[in-house]
Order: sequence, then structure tokens, then C-alpha cells
Amino acid sequence: MGRIHGPDEMKALAFDVYGTLVDVNALEPALNGIVPRPREFLAEWRSKQLEYSFLLGLMGRYQTFSEVTSRALEFCCTKSAIVLGDRERGALLRGWQELPAFPDAVPALTALTGRLVLATLTNMDPAGAREVLAHAGLAKFFQQQISVDEVRTFKPDPAVYHHAAKRLRLEPKDVGLVSSNPFDVMGAKAAGLTAIWVHRSNVPLDPLDLAPDIEVKDLTGLPRLL
Repeated sequence: MGRIHGPDEMKALAFDVYGTLVDVNALEPALNGIVPRPREFLAEWRSKQLEYSFLLGLMGRYQTFSEVTSRALEFCCTKSAIVLGDRERGALLRGWQELPAFPDAVPALTALTGRLVLATLTNMDPAGAREVLAHAGLAKFFQQQISVDEVRTFKPDPAVYHHAAKRLRLEPKDVGLVSSNPFDVMGAKAAGLTAIWVHRSNVPLDPLDLAPDIEVKDLTGLPRLL
């Protein structure tokens, strides 16, 4: 853990959404009876979803995250020789908009309200992000919802994090990025933001010399450290 910024230094927190505020694994029950190994299928779907966003960002060929999610599902079904009907496919894709908030999200955001500017910074398009946050009961906590769609590339491109700081009218060093995704934490760190890792799993951080400034096991630990 690096130096912890005090409230006089860090003026805003930008939260990742998938895996940080809402639980991606809650989609698993929707896969029961459709695929033979729902947990493994969902893990690969999520992995391909991120892989495609990385590739598109590197190639400069932007697509919305909804499109990326759909193409990742297509790959996983083809690989497993699964044929989905239109209704099944639509229900699975809608599931990404209907994920529940982690139990620690509301208490942490409540405790942080009024202390810092709170925003979201997500790979989702604006409409999708609004729907996810509204369904999870989290929209009311955020003064701004910032999407990569505004710069037409994906995390961890530095342009995303610099855009977030610009939207918040702050210098990058004055913004904390809160994420459970290691690539997001390292991207924020490389872009000059204060990187806050919500270490929800036992998976270690990739050894790329971009350690987070703050590390917590869940969001409830964050208000106590700031």
C-alpha cells in the first residue's frame, strides 16, 4: 500500500461498476439449464468480454460494450456448441443490466456522501450504465456517470482516466479510481490517478510495477481510510 491521500488532497472518487459495485457472478443462475457448466461459462464470457475491449482499444476500432458483450457470448456459445434461441440470448444479455449491488456498496457510498465528489467510470455506454445503477439502487449516490463512450476507447487506455479527471474538472492526482479489476487499477495508476484496489478475490495483482495506492478487502474499508 502506498501513501494514502487525505480529504484535502483527493477531491473525487470515480468507481468502476462491474465487479466493483455490482456482482457479475450473480448472472450465473440465469445460465443454469442453458449451458453445462454455468460458472466456467460465465468466467470465460467475462474474460472474452474484457479481451475484446482490450483488442478493440488497441486497434482503434470502437464498439459499445453491449456489442462487445454480445460478441463474447457468441464466441462462448460457438466454442461450447450451444445454440441459443432469441429469447434465451436476449435474457442473458439483459442480465448484465440487472445485476445486484454488492452488500457493501450502499453502506460505503452512504458514508462517503458529502465528503468527496462521487462518480462512476465505466466501459458501458451511458444508457446501459444508467440502467445498471438504477436497477442496483445506486444511481442516487453519484453526481456524475462517466462512460468510455465519450472518448470511444476502453480502459485501461490513459485517455479514459484523463477524460474522467477533465469531466470532474480536476487534475488526475486529485481523483481516486476505485476498482476490483487489476487492469483498471493499474491503468488508473499509470495515468496519474490515485489507484484504489478493492481486492475481493484471492487473485494477486499482476507484477507490472503499478501497485495501488490504497488496498481494501471490500468497500466498507474505504471510508475509514480516507
